[in-house]
Amino acid sequence: MNASMVDRNSRGAIKFLFLSDTHFGVHYAVKPRNKLRFEYGKRFFSNVERIFHHLIEEDNVDFILHGGDFFNRSKPPPDIVKKSTDLLLWAAKRVPIYLIPGNHERGKLPFGLVKFYDNIHVFSNPSSFIFEKDEIKIKICGFPYIRHNARKKIKSVIKSAWKNEITNLPGRSHYNILLMHQLIQGSRVEHYTFNRGHNVIQSKDIPPLFHMVATGHVHRYQILYGNYPKMISSHKHRRIKQDIVAGRWTFYSVKGENPFYYTNPILCYSGSSERVSLMERNEDKGYLLGTLTTTPMKKKYNLNLDLKFNTIPSVEMKYVKWDLKLQPLNDLITEVRKIIDELNQKSTDPSLSGVISIRIEDTSILESNSISQLVEYAKKNSVLLSIRPISYQRNRERKR
Repeated sequence: MNASMVDRNSRGAIKFLFLSDTHFGVHYAVKPRNKLRFEYGKRFFSNVERIFHHLIEEDNVDFILHGGDFFNRSKPPPDIVKKSTDLLLWAAKRVPIYLIPGNHERGKLPFGLVKFYDNIHVFSNPSSFIFEKDEIKIKICGFPYIRHNARKKIKSVIKSAWKNEITNLPGRSHYNILLMHQLIQGSRVEHYTFNRGHNVIQSKDIPPLFHMVATGHVHRYQILYGNYPKMISSHKHRRIKQDIVAGRWTFYSVKGENPFYYTNPILCYSGSSERVSLMERNEDKGYLLGTLTTTPMKKKYNLNLDLKFNTIPSVEMKYVKWDLKLQPLNDLITEVRKIIDELNQKSTDPSLSGVISIRIEDTSILESNSISQLVEYAKKNSVLLSIRPISYQRNRERKR
């Protein structure tokens, strides 16, 4: 984010971190059989730890939003719960955290002690909290993942969350943020755009109560507000001006000095904090840093939202599809060895240089000495290598 874009002299500059889909526990075995896969799983913890320390100690964020799928499974092992909870408690001693359960937790987080910690706010049911700093109030609404017929239920769930205010503070909020873990129309994954379906929410399904919708579930970073003119009509007497390149949205109150009004929200996916699957091999990973300001103007208020996506180092992934009818086995092994060498030279992490996934038609070659030697060569260079039949990949795609 361009520092000049944020007016530090304006009233109530508030900074927040938005991240999602940390998937603690994926590839992380309590009793690991594969050392490299275990190192891969450790990166999910170290990435978030690095983000928390940097954003809290250096960027001085005021609060943290987590968009769901904190864990990779609904019932993670106790060791994974403790490791992730310790990380959460460290951050919560410094700033408040707002967290929603995602689909991998099946709408419920397996927390015990943390629910009694004042600074950790878990949306176990549709509800809202008020964060206040320098007389600026932010209303944060959220709800657990809606598993079935999300589009049909979304309006009533949001209405319940809006009314069920846990933090009772007098006065109306300056900003309203919706935190959820759902599919939104127009969101994209590798080669697919979500447009229709019972669980795909259209932007018009979200009531115009919010300035920003922070959502998880899709692992790719994206902001779904770009296909509009620079000045957007959002209400009879209000306008939004956007600068997508700079990552700034200004909400104008044209009539009167009252800053409390409704607009169309900015829809944001922060994406996952590490590459979870092969589909994400070409995606940048990171987090969103947001800055909120309220600038008093003559007879009006301008509400400014600045968003910057910050990338973090993530594991390198390569995909190789073998067709032995077109290429001999030795040529393909030479090609994969070359990829292993490139990953090893490029990597700054000696414990895990990268991940290579190979898909083949003929599984009989898996028992050959050439393949065994290739696997050992990958291990020696700290590259996690998996070789599976093409049918495995097809079954995975059908499940999605």
